[in-house]
Amino acid sequence: MISLVKRNLIYNVRDRVAFILSFLSVIILLIIYKAFLSNFQIDELKRAAHSSNISQAGMDMINLWLVAGLIIVISVTTTLSGFGVMVEDKENKKINDFRLSSISSFKLMISYYLSSFILGIFILLIAFILGVAIFAGIDEIIHIDFIKWLKIISILILSNLFGVSFGLLLANVLTTRSSFATASTIVGTLIGFLAGVYITIGNLGGTISKVILILPMIHIAALLKQILMKDSINDFFVNVPDHYQENYEKTYGI
Repeated sequence: MISLVKRNLIYNVRDRVAFILSFLSVIILLIIYKAFLSNFQIDELKRAAHSSNISQAGMDMINLWLVAGLIIVISVTTTLSGFGVMVEDKENKKINDFRLSSISSFKLMISYYLSSFILGIFILLIAFILGVAIFAGIDEIIHIDFIKWLKIISILILSNLFGVSFGLLLANVLTTRSSFATASTIVGTLIGFLAGVYITIGNLGGTISKVILILPMIHIAALLKQILMKDSINDFFVNVPDHYQENYEKTYGI
């Protein structure tokens, strides 16, 4: 089992093209955020505060909202890329060789699952630390206490578990690398919409928002946003009528 997991991890590290493509959705999100989303949020917060400027707490709030969205996107795209080895094994008939040996189908599936999980949680931790440091500053990382870290790591694990489970289901029905690459590109593009990052939940129609709220990633993202944005939200809305904060949290899925 351990040797299989190690073998799968080595494959994923060597397959640089697939690994880089898994970040395509993140690149798209950053471009959209820079061009549209950040300015849209800034304008809304200015109106809420009745000010022509936005405080540092407001900027922290916006940036941490982005970080939470990035984490959810990465938890799906990165773990999905980890199943490339499984699809290639099926395409090259290696998976049949494994099954003819003493390795059971169950152990084989578990090895794919574990290697994708390990890859995913490693990338998520790095992405979280870099994301917060880049968008909110190193001080934000330093001021995260032990209890808060436990909550964050728990949410990252939960998000990773969802991403790996989804990846396993998708990889089970795909048999070629080309079909897997196509599916990965489609998922990577759609995940930002389905996670309420490109278009916020509050701006969707009633029926669409109800359907999207069925997805676990929406609720996982909300938990992470609540933890990351709690202090900045309280600081920004301290002198603002309560209904502005309630509307903001509802619109942005907090």
